[in-house]
Amino acid sequence: MRKIALRSLCVILLFIAYFPNVNGFSQDSTAALPDVALDSTIRLNAFVQDTRTPQNRFVEFFIRLQWTGDLDRYEVHRFENPILQNLQIQGSGSANRVATISGVQTAIREYTFTLKPEAIGMGYIEPMIIKYSDLATDTEHRLTTNRIEVQIIDPLPEDGSLSWPLRGVFILVLVVSAVILVRWFRIKTARRKKAAQEMTKAVVPIEEKYLQELKKTIDLNDPSLDGAKAFAQLSKILRRFLHERFSAPGLEATTSEVIQYLYEQKFENRWVNEIKEILSNADIIKFSGKPVDRPDIERTFTIVESLFQASLQGQMGPHSETTTTVD
Repeated sequence: MRKIALRSLCVILLFIAYFPNVNGFSQDSTAALPDVALDSTIRLNAFVQDTRTPQNRFVEFFIRLQWTGDLDRYEVHRFENPILQNLQIQGSGSANRVATISGVQTAIREYTFTLKPEAIGMGYIEPMIIKYSDLATDTEHRLTTNRIEVQIIDPLPEDGSLSWPLRGVFILVLVVSAVILVRWFRIKTARRKKAAQEMTKAVVPIEEKYLQELKKTIDLNDPSLDGAKAFAQLSKILRRFLHERFSAPGLEATTSEVIQYLYEQKFENRWVNEIKEILSNADIIKFSGKPVDRPDIERTFTIVESLFQASLQGQMGPHSETTTTVD
């Protein structure tokens, strides 16, 4: 009996040493457990699509369990969400499917977590424990993932937009361009205004020019004013005005030729008579040497001035009257 008991104890110890009860292990985020009774293996794989992710993009974290053999043999227990550093869960999901891999049917259960980076730097997904039950042996096991690192880099430009540095440069260019445009517009407006003012100054009516010349040439307050010379100047200024304003014959024409032209252009008789009086008196004074009194100079000055004013106001000019001929 004692020998039988010793043999039984040795067999039990050898059985335990040869078939250990393994709870799970993890290496590079992958764990596998050989089945005790049946030819079946369950494998865990945890990974991210890219270990370098821009700050404005998402990290896809996958937990994948797959096994061959009896597809209904294992039951995966519910597990907590992963513990994260510098990452936030934005969404999650799961899927079950059966695939044929190398001619062998394989059951695949996949869990997906969509993670959003918080700041530039390193993000971490802490190790997770996944528990499952082997329904064939009525035992519970667990698998463990490794810690996963994710490097979070500078954000990428969004579609139809610029990165912040380029956006700042673009805004600066717009501001500078706007300032330059406003300044250019103000300068152009000022130049136009100045040009208009200069043009207004430059376009002085002929009547205004001759009125200024009349007052500048003949000073009625001058006690030493020469009557004959003043009368000749009045006649000359009037002839020049009629020539420039109404294209009448010039200084070389006779008084009769000037008066005849005014009649032909149908000037009113009152204007023609006043002009005829001044030019005829100037001819008489010039050829006879007759002295001219100050009252005559003042009266003639006033008539010439009134002729310029009447022309300026549009009262003197060609008129639709019957032409009269002067002998």
